[in-house]
Amino acid sequence: MIHPESIYRYRRHVAPDGSKGTRWDLVGYEGTEWPVLEKTLKRDGARIIYHGLNTRNHKLGIWRGKEGADNGWVSEVFQPDIKKPDLGFGDLGERANAALLIRRDEQADTLTIMVFPGLGKQGLVLFEQWGTGAVRESILSNNVRIPQSLS
Repeated sequence: MIHPESIYRYRRHVAPDGSKGTRWDLVGYEGTEWPVLEKTLKRDGARIIYHGLNTRNHKLGIWRGKEGADNGWVSEVFQPDIKKPDLGFGDLGERANAALLIRRDEQADTLTIMVFPGLGKQGLVLFEQWGTGAVRESILSNNVRIPQSLS
């Protein structure tokens, strides 16, 4: 059984006019904190991430927004199973040796990112194992930390 070290949970941001874009607001996380998976907005202190189709390179991905020399790109998101378009994987690339599994629920407007350190180039393998039940969407009970609430 493979368990993630961290699980990040987000809710889609709804603008005052009712529109929905690529911004996702952090609800909380379990396990180890990964600062690369969030950005704090200066105007209101909201902790966010962006997930969706990047119109510049036409790739589905996760990004934080450009700051200085950092282009903000966190990970490209691959969705290899056409029957499960809301499930994907990626990795943190040069930022850290960690694989990501991503679950997006369009009806509930939620996004979950699971972090697997040390498995940076093994995202596809983890994704396939996830489908067989070998990857758990929970942290090992002896490693559980109280979730950080942002409400």
